[in-house]
Amino acid sequence: MYMLDVYQMNEEFQNGSDIYDHVIRPLLKTWSPPTVLSPIKDTIVVFQPNHIPSLFGCATFPLTALLETIWEMYSNTLVGGAVIDPCIIEFTAMVEQVLNFSHTGNPMEVSTWESWSSDRNYGQWIRTHGSSRRSQELTYSKEHYEVYFDDVKHLVYAKVLHEIEPALEGDDRHACRVAKDRQTALGQWLDEDYPLSYAGPLTYLLRAIVDTNDGNTVLQLTSSHLGNKPISFFIDNVIKQSTNNLPQCQPPFIAGGNFLAVMCITIEEMKRCVGWDSIQGKDVDSFVSEAISHVCESLKINHIPWTANLMLDRGNHSSTIVHNVWLNLGATGAPKPAPSASFLMRQESIQVAALNSLAQVQLSDSHGDWSASEVRLNNFASVLHKVVLPIEWNTDLASLSCSSQHTTDIYNYIDMHKFCFVHGHRHIFI
Repeated sequence: MYMLDVYQMNEEFQNGSDIYDHVIRPLLKTWSPPTVLSPIKDTIVVFQPNHIPSLFGCATFPLTALLETIWEMYSNTLVGGAVIDPCIIEFTAMVEQVLNFSHTGNPMEVSTWESWSSDRNYGQWIRTHGSSRRSQELTYSKEHYEVYFDDVKHLVYAKVLHEIEPALEGDDRHACRVAKDRQTALGQWLDEDYPLSYAGPLTYLLRAIVDTNDGNTVLQLTSSHLGNKPISFFIDNVIKQSTNNLPQCQPPFIAGGNFLAVMCITIEEMKRCVGWDSIQGKDVDSFVSEAISHVCESLKINHIPWTANLMLDRGNHSSTIVHNVWLNLGATGAPKPAPSASFLMRQESIQVAALNSLAQVQLSDSHGDWSASEVRLNNFASVLHKVVLPIEWNTDLASLSCSSQHTTDIYNYIDMHKFCFVHGHRHIFI
């Protein structure tokens, strides 16, 4: 096989005539001896008209067969709200790019590709970017969780713009002025780094969403029928929807957004990473929950758009997120457990694991040190076997300087006889 790089030739020789005269003809002369020409005749095929397409069809058959297999495997999952694994999208894009390269010979096809085959109805996977670039953005972006900001911003921008466009194009000056004010506030909100936080972003959001032209002078977000919820409510729903066998775009995910696809891959990757450290069982779920909670706190997610409030009509409640109903995440949640070893760096993780092991040993030992302040009342039975006083029992820590001698004697008596007591206002329980 001979390979000729035309671009390495002088520009004046980069044409068919010179290539034939200076390359093809000299080769033919070297093949003229009978001992060379005879084997070549047995294997060479002279192209005839319409043979090139057949050649491409033969050479690219493995690629087209693979694409057909992928389509047969995943076409049944293309239902409303379903999310296809971005890894499959990326792999399909790679095969399509190689197929395009085979037909065009253009190496640019390997790095960029702008459209899926329209006759295959691949759904709304790709919009304006090449599929490979889009999938890389979804899968490998260092700002995975900020994709949710993009979804929320796109939702609010599209809906508010739809509301104010008639006024902007109309003849009512007052309505036009109000619409322009909303448009300005919308632009300021879109520029915010933490659009779901309080302070500045919330004021811009209120001015953009609330239409004061209809006599509404109260600038406040319409609250969801669910009332206030803790941030754990948001996190639990994100994890639940992202780990279903067939993820569907249910709240808090926004229809047409990318956050669900990103979270499916992100959570799977987090679980795979913690598996390297031999973390198993509930610690894996705890790691994922704590990681997302940490990100939500860092990104100051205080409220999120939610579904429309319940109506009196029959039927299931809509699962479509709207821009003018918001769920506040400021409610007090359950007390957070101590940081698990799985969420810390490796050295810190080992230290926490050792401390937890030590605490379990001390708790089971009747002579082991224990702290009364760390034992909840509903769990006090776990220390009833202790024969030593808690570490808080220390006369050096008691306020006895202004007490009577009788009170001091009581402390010393209890310490001597290893009694435990709970001291309340005006009462001592022994």
